[in-house]
Amino acid sequence: MVFFNEPGEAFSLVTLLQMGRNYEHNRDGYVYAYAPNGNYEGTMDQLVMFRVLQGKILDRSAYEFFVSCNQDGSAHWSKDINDRGVVHAFPQCRWAWTCWRPSVVYNAPLGVFMMVNWGMGHSADGTWFGKPGYLGFWLAEQPWGPWRQVHEETEWTPLGDLQAQAYQPQISPKWIARDGRSFWLIFTDFQLVDGKHPYYCFNYQKFEILTE
Repeated sequence: MVFFNEPGEAFSLVTLLQMGRNYEHNRDGYVYAYAPNGNYEGTMDQLVMFRVLQGKILDRSAYEFFVSCNQDGSAHWSKDINDRGVVHAFPQCRWAWTCWRPSVVYNAPLGVFMMVNWGMGHSADGTWFGKPGYLGFWLAEQPWGPWRQVHEETEWTPLGDLQAQAYQPQISPKWIARDGRSFWLIFTDFQLVDGKHPYYCFNYQKFEILTE
């Protein structure tokens, strides 16, 4: 409710950056949060973010919104939500994607930030999960990027399951390998029983980081 009734419903779906148990890997004292830039066409695929000192999370007036990157790689922030800038834009594809709500974690052994995001596949008539969705991974040196994509699946069928209707993937911080080179992805799978009765189950898949 902190962002209830904001312009374009920005920050209505907030995701916090995970930085170890009790935020032990954080060094600057800030909690970082990400969200789609609204719930409407043309804004859902835009990533925005804010930061707030750990001791002032309950003080909305202390929130600082990302505006832009400076030439030295640092970020420019503003306490006015209307000054917010786009941190990252996700792919524009021929499919209709929702909802681009990310999972972002800090990989301490490698010293990089990892982000996973997804898009829901719609059939030609607009039916949700009418086709396989989208899955992408990005890496960055700072919480605000720049983000570089290292993996993409335009037809996300986990473990080759063509019937899977997977969504909302999350990188599990606890299941990042000690060397940082592999991790587990947790996601929800939407299925139909007898073709009409929906049920939801949690699933997981292991990934390895092969890029430098």
